[in-house]
Amino acid sequence: MLVAENKSAKPHVAKRLVVLHDFHVSFIVIATNEVSAGQDNLLRSSTLPPGLDVVYLPTVDVFAVAADGMPVAARLSVIVEEAIKSLKSVLVELGKIKAVAIDLFCTQVFDICRELSIPAYLFFTASVALLTFSLYLPTLDREVKPRISCGTHSPRVQS
Repeated sequence: MLVAENKSAKPHVAKRLVVLHDFHVSFIVIATNEVSAGQDNLLRSSTLPPGLDVVYLPTVDVFAVAADGMPVAARLSVIVEEAIKSLKSVLVELGKIKAVAIDLFCTQVFDICRELSIPAYLFFTASVALLTFSLYLPTLDREVKPRISCGTHSPRVQS
């Protein structure tokens, strides 16, 4: 199962899990009254593979929970907070769940999964630059003296 906010590319990950690995995936969508036509068409498409079920949480009225001018991260946080109020009952209704993969903005779901004894994992896609830097960190740790945490200079990272 993947839990994700609206307007994401995560349905493609769910499709790949079904098609390439023969998983059964319930893709839970946080629905808002700010509908993305492309996302909606994708999730309601008749071309979704068997084994991929799209489950919509009750619609969140964005205008009721988010103030005008609210920073994007805060806006996403209040939308998710409102949407997941019904998640526990949805997960119970889905039956035996093997695991939940959640979006970075849905970390509150960890608590619900813990209550239901469902393993939960964070699905995080990073840019190539962040991935490269992360993979290069052990090399930097070995080669840069003094240690980065103690240094007063910025280390040069090879590109």
